[in-house]
Amino acid sequence: VSTQSTGDLEAEFEPNLLNTIVYIVSVTLQLNTFVINYRGHPYMEALRENKPLCYSALFTAGFMLVLTFGIMPEINTEFSLLVLPEGIQNEVFMVVVLDSVLTFLIDRVLLYICGTLNLNRLIN
Repeated sequence: VSTQSTGDLEAEFEPNLLNTIVYIVSVTLQLNTFVINYRGHPYMEALRENKPLCYSALFTAGFMLVLTFGIMPEINTEFSLLVLPEGIQNEVFMVVVLDSVLTFLIDRVLLYICGTLNLNRLIN
């Protein structure tokens, strides 16, 4: 039996810096995973042709920017998130941008190496 306190499990939820950053990063990671793994032709429509999916992905990315930079603090409050301090805003933004870009590049390089993507599609 552990003698450490696990905290008050019945306490009211209090937003803090950690859960705010975790929420923003995890939603962005899920968005990246979905968009980058979406294959399009010949299996389904291309992402640009699937307007509802494309718009919802763009909306989600924009919404994460609003939450990250605290552009509309009342939205952060409504989602039980803190407005991030300015220095941390930039760091979180850089992390999610680097994750997005590097994940896309790694995906395309591996597709090219494995032969399921030719050079013309890599450029386009």
